[in-house]
Amino acid sequence: MENWNSPVETEVHRSLAASLFNLTWDLMEKQQRSADEDRLMVHAAHASRFHWQAAGSPVHWARGEWQISRVYWMLGRANAAQEAAQVSLDLCQAYDLGPFDTAFAHEALARTMALQGRDDDKTRHVVMGRRLAALLPAGDDRKWVEDNLAEAAEL
Repeated sequence: MENWNSPVETEVHRSLAASLFNLTWDLMEKQQRSADEDRLMVHAAHASRFHWQAAGSPVHWARGEWQISRVYWMLGRANAAQEAAQVSLDLCQAYDLGPFDTAFAHEALARTMALQGRDDDKTRHVVMGRRLAALLPAGDDRKWVEDNLAEAAEL
């Protein structure tokens, strides 16, 4: 995957990617969303990922796919969630993105497996994510990964 634009365009893409990622996050955290907000959340997540493709690096791409997966998981769309989670994991592995992002890719896959009623696969991804989380230094990032994996394990 490559970036395909000029430096000026790159800054525009980077700004849009970050803003759309944050908009998606805000919608994800909203307790009650309307159907229109659900659609906006899907579109914003995909648009963010598109702009990261133009201006970001593999870590941005993987995190964008993770966010898309989470959005679809929240909406109960298991196949779309699984596809994005798998792309996130594939990017993490192809670009050796390290334990933080790879653990979150496994967390996303665990959630999709839970949504599909595939408990053995869910457990396998939680275990793999926890092994990676254990490689992180103690602190907020490790705790955030562990908390998300614990939530996925309870699904």
